[in-house]
Amino acid sequence: MAGNDDGGSASRALADHLAPASADAIDGAGAEEATRRHALEQLVESRLGGDLTAAARRLAAADGAADGEGLRAAADELGEAPSFRALQGVAEGASSHLSAIVGNNSDVATSKKAKVPAAAAAPAPAPAATSFSLFDMLDAQKGAFALPPRITAQKVIDAHAREQNTESAGDAPMAEGEDSALGLLEKADDMEDVSPDPEAWEEVRKILYEGLTLQSDGGGQSRYLKVHQSLSEKCRGNPACNPQMWGLAQNLVGSLLALSNDMSGGRGNADLCWDIAHSLLELLSHLALDLVTSAVGNEPEVERMFLAMCMILASDASACIMGMMEPMAGSFEVWARLVDPGRVMTIVRPSGLGGVALRRCGSRGKTASSEVIWKMAHSAGSGDSLADIEHCNFLQSLSVLRTLLFKCGGSEEVVSLIHDQFTGRNGELMEASSTLLSCGMASTDQVEGMLNEIESKQKQKGTPQNQAGVHGAANSVLKPFHDVLKLNETDKMLAGNELRDMCSQTILLIQAEQ
Repeated sequence: MAGNDDGGSASRALADHLAPASADAIDGAGAEEATRRHALEQLVESRLGGDLTAAARRLAAADGAADGEGLRAAADELGEAPSFRALQGVAEGASSHLSAIVGNNSDVATSKKAKVPAAAAAPAPAPAATSFSLFDMLDAQKGAFALPPRITAQKVIDAHAREQNTESAGDAPMAEGEDSALGLLEKADDMEDVSPDPEAWEEVRKILYEGLTLQSDGGGQSRYLKVHQSLSEKCRGNPACNPQMWGLAQNLVGSLLALSNDMSGGRGNADLCWDIAHSLLELLSHLALDLVTSAVGNEPEVERMFLAMCMILASDASACIMGMMEPMAGSFEVWARLVDPGRVMTIVRPSGLGGVALRRCGSRGKTASSEVIWKMAHSAGSGDSLADIEHCNFLQSLSVLRTLLFKCGGSEEVVSLIHDQFTGRNGELMEASSTLLSCGMASTDQVEGMLNEIESKQKQKGTPQNQAGVHGAANSVLKPFHDVLKLNETDKMLAGNELRDMCSQTILLIQAEQ
């Protein structure tokens, strides 16, 4: 066993090894740690190595004793070994030294915490904001939320006035750009901005109609048509925009009538007329649906639109285009259902539609305009033949007659009216120019005034007709329906079941009224 100095140094080394590192020894503890570990290893190896080896041999020799006395003797000898007692002394000294080290470290840590300045502590989190300012947010973004400029009716009107002044002065026309009326209308995003009041909207509507009919530069009319389509889409589903919807529809009607007159003479743009007719049919479908589902009627607008449709179908060129899209005249039938039966005859009378439809049926759809439109369509790459176009004209005219007869209940008055228009005895025909003005279709007040005047004259004149004349008129009106049934007997492929049923029902209706 070594002296007390060796035991004391070992105790201190063991205690320092077991104790937590002091605050002052953290930075250079590596070398001292290695020294202490080495001292302990030498202690164990020198003091315990030999005694433990001798004890292990004695235990192995006494393992076979049954009474266990050999094991107890080996244990007692190991406990009395000088090395074991030295190790016990080292453990007791390390325990007392360890308590002193722990106490000193606690005092040092407390003193160092007291020296930490208050500013070094983490600041407390700021309370969350309970409100915010939209203007502060916009200012902070520095224009990131900048809205596009509003396109107002006044801007469009002023731009159009500048264009008119430039053209009247003989200067070069303004380039279609951001400041042109068309450029502004193409960017319009809010119907309330371009129609803040009826007067401003009427000015904008006139500009739209003028661009749709009078533009002669390449693509200008097509761009104005797209503006009509865009604005009509913005009006859908908003009852407050119904006046604008009607105005856009009347613009399409007026432009189709104006352009179809040019096509009758072999001029005009067939593709543009086709696109206008397609847009008009789509817009008429939405207007009719709104009228059916709403609880508020609009008789003046409905009557003006039905008169416009009669004028379109009475024109060979526009009727030919519409017939290629709707051979059975479905839109005409829908709008006829929205008009009072007595008023239908008043509207059909000045348009001459009944007699025109009966003549087309007699010619099997052959008209001068059908051949002109076929040549235009053929030059544009259309695959429709002239026979297809004429067949569409025939079906459309037959459907128009059927709608007029059923809407008025097959009465003698409607039969006589169609027959008189066919023979040219109807003196109430109205030229398209009387309803188609330079600014578009005539207003509802103008149309209502014309219809009331025609209705008043007809009541004063009366409709004298003998029975023989009524019978002859009925045979004349029903002749195309009989011809279809005869055609069905010879060639069932040319007259389908739907067409045959329509003709049979029409004949039965008229015969029942005779």
